[in-house]
Amino acid sequence: VKDRVTISIPQNYAPTKIQLYNNLGQRVLEQNGNTQLQDISLQSLPGGIYLYKITASKKIKTGKLIKQ
Repeated sequence: VKDRVTISIPQNYAPTKIQLYNNLGQRVLEQNGNTQLQDISLQSLPGGIYLYKITASKKIKTGKLIKQ
């Protein structure tokens, strides 16, 4: 990923909350949305490895994101 990432959320899962954490565990981004496609700008973040947490309809999805 360079500067933007788009996350596709199933229609019945909205609203959503997307959180991004750096390698120190500090939350560096939080975004709420009500649409199926969530566009997230990473422009202000330095390159590195980030962990994401997506919460939607009482379900949680986590993963890793690498920004160049």
